[in-house]
Amino acid sequence: MSSAKQSNLLFGNAPPNLAQPKEPPIYLTLKEVAELLKVKPRTVYAWVSDNRIPFERKGSLLRFRLDAVIAWERTGALTSTKQSK
Repeated sequence: MSSAKQSNLLFGNAPPNLAQPKEPPIYLTLKEVAELLKVKPRTVYAWVSDNRIPFERKGSLLRFRLDAVIAWERTGALTSTKQSK
């Protein structure tokens, strides 16, 4: 490896294919998702029941990945869901 490549790696100038690992995902509770989306918690429960919103079960708990909820919201799914209720 050339000394230029070594110094780039040592000083944090890694090429894109050696980028830093991603941060772990942020999980939200049902209440936090309801507040974020400005709806009632029971609305989020209904969306979960109908598989309209991305969610994960952690044992008996519902958890929502922040990035997945934001992507879901940006697709317009939230608007169409609010209109259909």
